[in-house]
Amino acid sequence: MYARVWGPLAVIPPQDGTDLVRNEGTLRITDTCVYLDRLGSIEVLFWPADRTAWNKELRAITFTNFDGTVVTVDDGDHVVLGGGGDSSAESGVSGEEWAKRMEWVARPAASCALDARFGVGGVQRGSP
Repeated sequence: MYARVWGPLAVIPPQDGTDLVRNEGTLRITDTCVYLDRLGSIEVLFWPADRTAWNKELRAITFTNFDGTVVTVDDGDHVVLGGGGDSSAESGVSGEEWAKRMEWVARPAASCALDARFGVGGVQRGSP
């Protein structure tokens, strides 16, 4: 359905809505994973397919918010995210089991740390 190159992004099918939990930190983009770094604690990020694009040349993510604003972010940017997530400690579900339960357009790489995860529903540039 989505014939796009997703690079290191973990991508889920389009969602009708999103949770509104605020989460902020530094965006970390590796060759295989995209994380939010919150003062040394990392959460793997997963993105909705219909509002997310990966720019291979720039190694940047372009995201369209529900209000129509478009934001492009890359490694090292401080971001404020809306969405929702959990961790293995909170839910009792291991990262591997969580990944098996999800429906994916682009599954996270096996090497990604999945014990803390956050579904992106909104993106803003922030200031540290």
